[in-house]
Amino acid sequence: MIGTREVALVIALTSVLSLVQGDEEKELLNRLLTDYNHLSRPVDNRSDIVDVYLEFAIIKIADVEEKNKYVKINGITKQTWLDKRLSWNPSSHSDIKKLLVPSDLVWIPRVFLRNTFDGKVAPPPAPICHLFSNGTVILMSISQFDSHCYLDMQYFPWDRQTCYLRFASTMYYSDEVRLNVQENLTVEEVVQYENFEWKITGISSEVEVHKNKVDLAFESLAIYRLEMERVPLYYLMNIVFPSSMMFLLSFCVFWLPPDCGERLSFAVTLLVALSVFQLLVGDALPTNSNYGSLLGVMLLFDMGMVASTVVMSTILINVQRKGATAKNFPSPWIRRIFLSKDCAPWRRHKRNSNNKDIELGNVTTCSRGHENCVVVDMDGKDYTGKKELFNAGNGQVSTPQMHSDIVEGSTSDASRQGNTSNELSMRPEYGNKATDHQEEWDRLVKTLDRILFIIYLAVSVASLVWLLLCPAFERYW
Repeated sequence: MIGTREVALVIALTSVLSLVQGDEEKELLNRLLTDYNHLSRPVDNRSDIVDVYLEFAIIKIADVEEKNKYVKINGITKQTWLDKRLSWNPSSHSDIKKLLVPSDLVWIPRVFLRNTFDGKVAPPPAPICHLFSNGTVILMSISQFDSHCYLDMQYFPWDRQTCYLRFASTMYYSDEVRLNVQENLTVEEVVQYENFEWKITGISSEVEVHKNKVDLAFESLAIYRLEMERVPLYYLMNIVFPSSMMFLLSFCVFWLPPDCGERLSFAVTLLVALSVFQLLVGDALPTNSNYGSLLGVMLLFDMGMVASTVVMSTILINVQRKGATAKNFPSPWIRRIFLSKDCAPWRRHKRNSNNKDIELGNVTTCSRGHENCVVVDMDGKDYTGKKELFNAGNGQVSTPQMHSDIVEGSTSDASRQGNTSNELSMRPEYGNKATDHQEEWDRLVKTLDRILFIIYLAVSVASLVWLLLCPAFERYW
């Protein structure tokens, strides 16, 4: 068992050895820095080039500023070069293989970020350099790099960005200092911590000789290429889904009757709600884009479509009110376009004896005392007669067979012309026309409502497909 005396002896010997080794490191450092010029390059000949090996690691992407178009990256740079003037034999100096030297006492290449945004030298010189016995010097520094980056926000928030970090020496040209980088980099090797909004999908590096536009000299440039992809979950949950639900509610406008006043009120309420929502989320949208962001286009499209429902509802109510006070039928061209068989698929059909489809309108009863009745088709032609089919005493059509006889008799002239799809209505020659007018105007409103709904649905589906395909094919365009 080790006693107190032995423990004290071990501590004393360790302290003595540390003092001795510390004195030797101090003596070695003084010998190396004696007559050392930290302003001259570590080369034997003036024409020689100093090779500097640059390594870069990303701690985390701090922020991506869409408005000012730059990216903030917390990173580590490691610069390695060979200075033979600072080499020694470890066996002659108590097997010392490494020293810590103040960076202002030795030569450093002074590499900085060329495309910096704030104008500051990045990274700042580290206070300490690692010096090895073979003359290798390592300078490591941790800094925040604010780099210019052209951000294309056209497909926001499904956008992909490519940023470049360009490093160069502030004092030496390409014939004096040559930068070297590691090739075949992977994201796992370079990135330490992930950003919740941005994901780095690729990284590469290269070295090129670049001509400086200021003094027209050539400099060695180390370029790191970062490929980033935005994580759109935040924008989907807080902007896309709410605006889409308000847009889907606009389809409920077409489920209300055309003459319902609440239909217009509902459409206006949706438009006001969407306008307020766009004002609230306006700060989350990028303000600097050459083409406009995809999310901004989607919000603008939603507002335009909801506004169109207000216009459609106004038109239908106007037509409905006009039909209620009109004294004439709609114009003939309106009948041919909107009241034909193809535009009114909900109307009833009946087959005649020749198995042809004939549309049956509302058969108007004859007034008492009037034996002559007039059958009027959609083109306004009169077919008088067939009074034996009616009971002038009570003014009513008695049996369904009489309906068929009326249709066959009244369409005999139209069938000879090849038109078997006209709607027939039978009214008294001197009777009240208000009921027939109202029925045609009501059918006109329903037809317009159906046509506007089909157009609204087609435009909505086509636009939705386009919005979904744009981010998917962004890389191919």
